[in-house]
Amino acid sequence: MIRMLRIADVPLSEIGEVRDGPNPEIVLSSHLETLAQQRDKQERKLRYLERLISRKDVTVVHDVVIKVVDRQLVSSHRTTTTYEQVFTEIPNGFGRVFDRLQKANVAPSGIPFTVFHRAPDAEGPGDVEMCIPVAAAHSSIPTIEIDGGPVAAVIHKGSYDEMGPAYEALARWIAEHGHQAIGPTREIYMNHPSDVAPAELLTELQWPIDGQEQQ
Repeated sequence: MIRMLRIADVPLSEIGEVRDGPNPEIVLSSHLETLAQQRDKQERKLRYLERLISRKDVTVVHDVVIKVVDRQLVSSHRTTTTYEQVFTEIPNGFGRVFDRLQKANVAPSGIPFTVFHRAPDAEGPGDVEMCIPVAAAHSSIPTIEIDGGPVAAVIHKGSYDEMGPAYEALARWIAEHGHQAIGPTREIYMNHPSDVAPAELLTELQWPIDGQEQQ
């Protein structure tokens, strides 16, 4: 039994639970879900590399601009999530906020966006906040204000799990132009996955900066 379970990468601690615990099916089902998430992550990477190869050019040009964004009043949902779960948590979070607004009969006043207070990665979970702008404060829904000011911004065209190069280009541009990043990154979703193919998704990445270019 140990040999068979180790072939499936079941940790020794979980093998003990399978052998001696009251619910071995629950333990194995949990490990099956973990393996499925790892498989999905690898498949996303494979599809991304296949698309890069099909372009015959792995260099992607990202035009970074500086803009000033307004302070925004939003209704939001904030949560902690892992890299494997973030692509599920973000739409779920927006769903909660939209339901809240609908019950309060409040219409969104702007484009939905996510604030990454801490981006999830291999080293630890992230702290993300899904925001929907509203025109005014309402007693029936909680609202917060998102700071405005200068941001370095770039448009990413493509699926959400292929934003890595755009983020790298944005960070490199900020450093090369003598700016300092002073706040969490934001993703503004300019169209919706239900309306366009993944390759046609448009997302504006914004990174708040000090606004002072050094000579």
